[in-house]
Amino acid sequence: MPQWPATADPAAVEAELRQLLFKLLSSEGLAAYSSPDKLPAGEDFSQLGVASIDFLEFVLAVEEAFGVTILDTVNPNELPQTLTAWQQLVLARLAARS
Repeated sequence: MPQWPATADPAAVEAELRQLLFKLLSSEGLAAYSSPDKLPAGEDFSQLGVASIDFLEFVLAVEEAFGVTILDTVNPNELPQTLTAWQQLVLARLAARS
């Protein structure tokens, strides 16, 4: 797992998030998209078929991949529901580490 810098490239963060979500959807047989690049960044996760348990798996994968803490500080009802919103959250968490 690479160490993500506080000033991470937003495109690289988005690409990693897409990869994590695509892997999750594929493992659940929900991959309606042919590649991570095809996942719509602004689409609500529920519209992509992400169930609550899948969402929790995604959150944990994000925490591990980026080395950030999310569940300890964000109310579960306030967690982002799109890739774009996740990108913003991760970038903010990475920047806060510096």
